Amino acid sequence: MPSETKRQANAVEGLEISDGKKPKLSGDDISATSVEDDDALDEAILDSSAVVPAPPSTEAVVNTAEGAKPEKVNGKKQKAKGGDVHFKENPYTFLKSDDPVLQTCITQLNLQSDFPVSNMLVRNPTGEAIRSFYMTNDIVKSIVENNDFSRMRLMTCGTKVMGRQEGSAAKREGAESQFRVLNEGLPVMLPYIAPDTIIAADLRALKIMMEAYYPICANFEDPFRSAIDTKAPGCYIVRFSQGRLGTASLTHDLVLPLWKSNVSITLMLEKRAKSALSLRVFGEDITTAAREAAQKKSEVAVAETAAVERSPEVDTEADVVAEDDDDVMETE
Repeated sequence: MPSETKRQANAVEGLEISDGKKPKLSGDDISATSVEDDDALDEAILDSSAVVPAPPSTEAVVNTAEGAKPEKVNGKKQKAKGGDVHFKENPYTFLKSDDPVLQTCITQLNLQSDFPVSNMLVRNPTGEAIRSFYMTNDIVKSIVENNDFSRMRLMTCGTKVMGRQEGSAAKREGAESQFRVLNEGLPVMLPYIAPDTIIAADLRALKIMMEAYYPICANFEDPFRSAIDTKAPGCYIVRFSQGRLGTASLTHDLVLPLWKSNVSITLMLEKRAKSALSLRVFGEDITTAAREAAQKKSEVAVAETAAVERSPEVDTEADVVAEDDDDVMETE
């Protein structure tokens, strides 16, 4: 008996598929389309007026890519140049020997004729003495004048020796600009300051200057008082002679800049430098800043102690209130 599967196969082989249900083959469409395209191409070739569009040129694509590449490279170069343009350091400009502001400083600070005016520079492109003067030597000056910042960038140059006095007192004293010798530049400037303009003082005068920011000239003793009273407002150099005052001692002469106002003077030292000097000479910090800091610290300690003492009282009051509440509840 033939199997059911075989009979089904024979039945399938005997089936007749109508033409209306035959599937369309894609190859037939492709062949027909190809034939039509070939006919159209032949007609276009025969017709001289027909224009066949050219395929995209590989050379044009390459040129575009190559054109974009140099633009990128140029962009990088432009960025590098921009880094040079944004160099933020101010230039070093040497002043002329006859600069009017520099000549004013020489007169005000009693500088001698051998002062190296040709080695004075400022940090701005215009060469105007806005705030500070720097002093250098001939070798450094030659390097600065023959250097391009793109080759070697100098971050610092010279020693800051003089600065404009910008306090409100200096502005009230007159329209003319006032300059002072800076403490860090005093060792460089001292050889050029006329010796007869240096004011002599002792440890007693130094102590008064340490204990107050702006001591009155009348608080000093002679001969320092007489010497300072006759001076016009401005910057002066004072030399404190070596000696002893109680437990304080000065083993060598001390030279410092000071500023004289109409009725008072002040040492041109920062608070920390003044405190350090006081500790070295007097064995303790007798400056005004130290007293203010000690007073503030004492006030904080007193406030903390008072807060601690008040805390148990508050707790006791709370306990009393709680006990009263318990008594009321028991009574009810």
